[in-house]
Amino acid sequence: MANWQKNTQALKEEMKLDKPLKLYQILKSRRFPVPLRTLADQLDCSERTVKYHLDALRNECNAPIDYIDGRGWILDQNNNQAWEMPGLWLTEQDIQSMLLLMSILERFDNGLLHKALQPVSRLINDTLSARNISRAEIDKRIKIIPLANTAIPDKHLRCVFSALVKRKQVTIDYCDYQRNHTHRRISPQRLIYYRDNWSIDAWCHRRNELRTFALSRISEAELTKQQAVNIPDDELDHYSS
Repeated sequence: MANWQKNTQALKEEMKLDKPLKLYQILKSRRFPVPLRTLADQLDCSERTVKYHLDALRNECNAPIDYIDGRGWILDQNNNQAWEMPGLWLTEQDIQSMLLLMSILERFDNGLLHKALQPVSRLINDTLSARNISRAEIDKRIKIIPLANTAIPDKHLRCVFSALVKRKQVTIDYCDYQRNHTHRRISPQRLIYYRDNWSIDAWCHRRNELRTFALSRISEAELTKQQAVNIPDDELDHYSS
């Protein structure tokens, strides 16, 4: 559990790094000045925080950002093509997507594609290490049983995977095989790929026990701020055996 608490804190730090990049992307995509209130809403933070990141981008990164009195902030259209964010900037979503992709590919391919992706895998590992995130701990939370080619991930896969990484609870609207519709709150434990289908082993807070949910039968999924319940590995192994 200590390692997952460490990972959660590291992801929180990553989110702090995430905002300057998102701020830059917003400004780069706009041709006209963007009001401070709009930037705060899109970044989901206070106006004071936006000003802090604007100052950091201008003073520390020399970003050509200007303020148009009464209208808002804009990236200098004459210079923005020549300026880019320094270094390697990955959003929280980028990291989660790469982790999931590599976990799938490393289990499904042992040939030329696997060899070609080794530099990408090293880049991901280096990026995670710089943020004190344990790749091994995250890989333990993904169980893939390859029998065929990978299917297109379910639309709720990202939400569930995000919950696994952050160790948060998820609320779902679920229809079981008897066509019973229920609203549940779950603590995801392991993501499973089997026979071209995705499912999640999770602690069901409604039943107070481990249950398996097919992602294809989830109609709605929402990540919550509540900390997930952690089930010991040996109990998960026994449940899934």
